[in-house]
Amino acid sequence: SLKEMGDIQSGMASTVMQVYLKELMEAFFHENSQVRMTALSVVTLVLKQGLVHPVQCIPYLISMGSDSEQAIRVKADQQLQEIEKKYPGFTHMKALQGMKASYRLQKV
Repeated sequence: SLKEMGDIQSGMASTVMQVYLKELMEAFFHENSQVRMTALSVVTLVLKQGLVHPVQCIPYLISMGSDSEQAIRVKADQQLQEIEKKYPGFTHMKALQGMKASYRLQKV
């Protein structure tokens, strides 16, 4: 049926994102700001579609909040606020990892 096909496609998309999520997150530390913004846009879309659990992305989003580009900072902060609304406390739970990732970003 059409519903089963949709469920299968959704499951496959989620599986693909789970496999490549780490590599995508590593693009947050690329020296080119366009690469960082594109990676952030993909992560935002993936989170909105519910393909990955947001807790995995929080440290990286926190690091993007310290990016030198204002557009990246704003977009990352908006995404963190959405996550905090849906999952209160998750941001605090990953704050230390986020600070370490922010330090890593500043060295780029």
